[in-house]
Amino acid sequence: MVAGIVGRRKFQYDIWGDTVNTASRLETAGETGEVNISSATYALVKDAPELQFSARGQVSAKGKGELEMYYVRARSIQAIVDAEPVKREPETAMTPAELIAEDAAPAEETDASPALSHLSILLAEDNEFNAMVAQGHLENWLPHTKLTHVLNGALAVEALRSNAFDLVLMDIQMPELNGYDAAKAIRALPGDRSRTPIIAMSANVMKAEIDRCMEAGMNAFVPKPYKKEQLLDAIAMVMTNRTPEV
Repeated sequence: MVAGIVGRRKFQYDIWGDTVNTASRLETAGETGEVNISSATYALVKDAPELQFSARGQVSAKGKGELEMYYVRARSIQAIVDAEPVKREPETAMTPAELIAEDAAPAEETDASPALSHLSILLAEDNEFNAMVAQGHLENWLPHTKLTHVLNGALAVEALRSNAFDLVLMDIQMPELNGYDAAKAIRALPGDRSRTPIIAMSANVMKAEIDRCMEAGMNAFVPKPYKKEQLLDAIAMVMTNRTPEV
């Protein structure tokens, strides 16, 4: 769950705030070892043969009045096993090194062109984990890549002001200075550094988002989570055409 303002309109805050408030009240009124559900949830699952229900009665929730609640239990462990449509192997969390190794091609299979070797790349990304994975990928996919990581847009502008880079990988939602404004600031730098190719990286793939990135002066857009082909194609494109696309 998310609490707080998650958009530009307070309407979104109200929806999430109400959800979190209700859930908090249900948790406070819960009992150890019991699964407590609302009447709305009960109406959705009451016909499930593997479950059994018992009415709990009315539970007071701040701002919601009295809510009709139910306890739900499995009729048996076997009932739950039989109801599971797909048997899955247990999932384990992967470390950054495992994520990198899973996606990385062996050195002899990497077909990066000469134009994509010995690159100096500036990565602006406020998530340390994402940055670690991206660094591993780039070092595996692009021979002799040197990657410099900064945590926000303001640091990206300062890094480019002090040092030359072949290209910038720019996250969009960052503290201090977001990707849009960082790109505009880079385009305002003096000399050749203002023409450094910038690739936007964002989980928001709406056309309005992509257009806004282009309008800010970025050259290409790669969705998150990225695929190897998407990222390498974008890098190849900006490295062979340094003129910003509009």
